[in-house]
Amino acid sequence: MQYRDGMRYLLAYLSICFSACVSGDLPAGFDAGNGQSPGGGGDQECSPGSRQCVGQNKTQLCNDRGQWTVPRNCVSGSCQDGICTRSCETACTPGETQCRPSGLQTCERGPGECGVWGQTQPCPVDEVCQPGRVRCEPGRCSDQCDAGTLRCTGDAAFSRCVQDGQCTRWSDTEVCPSGQLCSGGECQGAGQQCRDSCTENSVVCLDDSSFQQCSRQANACLDYNAPQNCADGLRCNRANGQCENPCPSPPECQLVRERCFQGGIQICVPNQFNGCPTWGAIQPCGPGQVCDGQQLSCVQGCEPECNPGSRRCVNDGYQICSDNQGCAVWGAVERCPGGQQCRGDGECANACRDGETETRECGQCGVELRDCLNGDWGIWLACEERGACQPGDVQACGNCGIRFCGDDCQWEPCRNDGVCAPGEEQPCGECGVQVCNMDCEWNGCGNSNGARRDCGQCGWQWCLPGGVWSQDCEGYTDEPCQESGLFGYCSEDGFCIYEV
Repeated sequence: MQYRDGMRYLLAYLSICFSACVSGDLPAGFDAGNGQSPGGGGDQECSPGSRQCVGQNKTQLCNDRGQWTVPRNCVSGSCQDGICTRSCETACTPGETQCRPSGLQTCERGPGECGVWGQTQPCPVDEVCQPGRVRCEPGRCSDQCDAGTLRCTGDAAFSRCVQDGQCTRWSDTEVCPSGQLCSGGECQGAGQQCRDSCTENSVVCLDDSSFQQCSRQANACLDYNAPQNCADGLRCNRANGQCENPCPSPPECQLVRERCFQGGIQICVPNQFNGCPTWGAIQPCGPGQVCDGQQLSCVQGCEPECNPGSRRCVNDGYQICSDNQGCAVWGAVERCPGGQQCRGDGECANACRDGETETRECGQCGVELRDCLNGDWGIWLACEERGACQPGDVQACGNCGIRFCGDDCQWEPCRNDGVCAPGEEQPCGECGVQVCNMDCEWNGCGNSNGARRDCGQCGWQWCLPGGVWSQDCEGYTDEPCQESGLFGYCSEDGFCIYEV
């Protein structure tokens, strides 16, 4: 209590001294010749018009006489660089872009300078918006195999790896000549030596919708069985050869379902990369319209003018914000009693004192000020706006990441950002491929669809699950070996055995 009383007396004394300075009745001990008190110090203690923060939630203005005004509390938010910040109800930062199933969407400045997602711009023909790069690029494909390689697709059938545009794929099945069986992708006649081409019971994907299992064939060698299709809605995971649901469970939404979101309408559509249901681009409602959650359509709405219950000064009176048939609007102007003035918070009080300053909220996370001059409040200075989001808002970012809006109305760094974009592929191990899953993480290193390389004199090594080359070199041909006039055959370990 003693402390508060002491501060009250001190502020009253300073106010009397300041009024006396303005009127010319200087207090004793003040040198009018140089404008300094006995304690020294110049005329100005700050640069007129500059601002500073006092603590985390107060702002202070330097008036035109170079003196700091009384600190004012920020109505909401905190003080940043001398300006009170508040939230702007938006989910994006102007200039920010994002991929939607139908193309590229850019965040634009909307009413009140807040960011809103604009119309989606479709990508050019044969291009899609790549999430990792957030730009339209030619449609992405991935190699299914190494061009020129062969693979058995049954006891007496095989398939070739062919170049199809920018990527490779397995061709349609071809049947071996009558009486021949397939081994290692090649047709062989009766009595020819076959070879093991895979690991027993291993499973590999032939493409996105079918797989093959390795088992012992009629020729007594290990090779791939005829392809089997994945069940409807499942995709073959190249990392493990298993048919899996590529979509999250539960799904993000139900196809063709609509919802109101961020001032517009969204429709659930298939994702362009994996076919999973995802919310499409926001189709904003027109000027003065809002999305009706019951009708799921844009209807004529109102532009809220204020927050219900708030007050503001208007000329020599004040207004109170109230709800008018569901729309918040300013009420009629009420005059202050005689001899009183309206303060910045919409309350009537005694006339202001010269040099006193008021602040109030304005615009996007902004604050505006006005000074008292000759006993009357001057005009409000220009509103300085800051901020990009509503504290507590959450937004997707990067690869499967999220970011939060902080107390300073700015987006925090992206959290839990994944290492890759779903469906993206990259080489791994010695010969394998790993695929990015729906959690934006790399799956384990898988085989590369039966890749092989030469070894020994006439053998092959196969790429095994895990992306490593087989340790053993396997013979693969019945063509005779020839060297220095000697003829031989390719043994199981991939070396020529010559007849002497």
